[in-house]
Amino acid sequence: DGPIVGIPEAAAINVVSGGNRFAARLVRAPLDALLTQRSIETFQTAARGLRNPYGLTTDPSGRLWITDNGATNVPENVSAGDEVNLFDPNAVPPGLAEDSTPFYGFPLALNGSPPDWYTKPVLALPNTSAPTSITWAYGTIFYGQYGSDPGLYRLGRSADGSVVTERIMLVWPLLATATAPDGALWIGTGDGGLFRLTPGCG
Repeated sequence: DGPIVGIPEAAAINVVSGGNRFAARLVRAPLDALLTQRSIETFQTAARGLRNPYGLTTDPSGRLWITDNGATNVPENVSAGDEVNLFDPNAVPPGLAEDSTPFYGFPLALNGSPPDWYTKPVLALPNTSAPTSITWAYGTIFYGQYGSDPGLYRLGRSADGSVVTERIMLVWPLLATATAPDGALWIGTGDGGLFRLTPGCG
């Protein structure tokens, strides 16, 4: 369940996936082939190194944003893989050899200076954050955090241009986020609550 050291990424993924070629990955399939063949075999690897992606959304340019839940049995000084990742389908053409697809790190322990084939997360979160749902709304990304410091968060940029995160609502457990056709942000909670958020509603 935790990071692996001392072996290549392909071998490490094979260990955690038990040989399942669809595990620990982002996969995709051509829609026409999926509808006509109706087979899991139409899927192919788009990216590797994801442990437990809880949420997936797209932004207006077609890029995919992914919340990934990391391991829980690791020391705090080792990244467990709780993160927000970004995948651009236009930069990774279908049919690319699996070992040429982006690799987001799990299950390797990537401390110090990671290798050049490693795709860094947009936002590395503290261990046990357990980021859940994610959606694009009001020109940015909103995501839920189930674990430590739970709530609804949004991404922004600091003065130096680096990505930062800000909690805008303390809520637990936040399980779902969605953007309505009118642009409003909706969130669903584990106790049955459903809330509509719009700018200035705080």
